[in-house]
Amino acid sequence: MEKLRRLSCLKSFDEYTDEPMEVFRGYDVSKVDVRYLKYPYAAMKLTFTAKYYSPCST
Repeated sequence: MEKLRRLSCLKSFDEYTDEPMEVFRGYDVSKVDVRYLKYPYAAMKLTFTAKYYSPCST
């Protein structure tokens, strides 16, 4: 996250979580073996706002 914060295009971090049930909220993980949702396996979810420039194409 610290490296991302240094990017000029990053406006704000809105959310960070590494809780498996929050990371995969909205997805069906009922068939995933519970051991894959714990250490040493990992997942994270970042929600952020970024600005970018895209030139018009003609």
